[in-house]
Amino acid sequence: MKSINIKNISFSYKKGAPVFQNFSLQMMQEGKTGKVTAIMGSSGSGKSTLMKLLLNIEKPLSGTISMDPVNPVFSYVPQEAVLFEHLSIKNNARYFQFAGAFKRRFNESLYEELVKSLGLEEVVNSKKSVLELSGGQKQRLSLLRALIIEPDFLLLDEPCNGLDAEVKRSFLNKLREITQRYGLSVLYITHHKLETQLIADEVVYLVQDKKTHVVNHAAQGSIIEFMERPPVLEAAYLFRFPDVKVLPVKPDGTGKMIIANTDDEATEYWLVEDHNIQYDVDNGFPFKVVSKSAIYTVIKNESAGVEWLIPSSKLINAKLESSISLHIDKDKLIYNK
Repeated sequence: MKSINIKNISFSYKKGAPVFQNFSLQMMQEGKTGKVTAIMGSSGSGKSTLMKLLLNIEKPLSGTISMDPVNPVFSYVPQEAVLFEHLSIKNNARYFQFAGAFKRRFNESLYEELVKSLGLEEVVNSKKSVLELSGGQKQRLSLLRALIIEPDFLLLDEPCNGLDAEVKRSFLNKLREITQRYGLSVLYITHHKLETQLIADEVVYLVQDKKTHVVNHAAQGSIIEFMERPPVLEAAYLFRFPDVKVLPVKPDGTGKMIIANTDDEATEYWLVEDHNIQYDVDNGFPFKVVSKSAIYTVIKNESAGVEWLIPSSKLINAKLESSISLHIDKDKLIYNK
């Protein structure tokens, strides 16, 4: 089990302007299943300050922060990737192989696996400068470097800032997949609802006193709880605001179930078991679940390379059987019982 226990801490950058006051929070990960906790809150609520306190960059004025394991190893991925311009891309990726106390934690086989998993084979072998990499490539390279030392906790501070929508979704899908595969404990700072829905199991929402703007407690719960019954008003504004890009699943009267990705594009949906590939008998068409959070599942047409985003709560929890067919009709996935 991994845990972070914050008890009655107070902290301020300058006298008379506290950020936290008598603030307590406990975060736990039981077993080997990966877990992502989204750290959220309004602007200036202390999200990044909380990270600094956990990293021991800043120290609380009072109160305690204890962890299990004791003296854990943290990896940190900031808003903007920090890469070394004087080093090659490969040496940036392998940085911890040469970095003092972290040398012994560098895992060669894990490095090779992650390079492939993150789609960085061509990037790390490129003769380009790190300055020539795209934003998405830089963030994936930062994630690779952070994971290579097998940290006890992975901290990410708005890592998708500045990435376009498609690159952001690809990064989050891969992060979720790696979290599950390696049983990571991830703290993810964000103020974006969709990022939270795609990545988080749990939400910690830092609540400021309306008069003093001091954080004295956190609303904490599963992403499902925040979606269905936001615990504080400001979270309700964030989580319950209508999202026209994801519409409810509705029967269309013909035995099919339809979900709309956008206002004018409907995509029928179906389910396969996680990470299994199933085929339609008639068309020999492969499909795969590539990423799954508490709210959304991403499924992929392996042949065409097209992905669909569907609500996890609407999936049918069963294997495809001979009485169920799956085919493409006018660019739509059709699921027939």
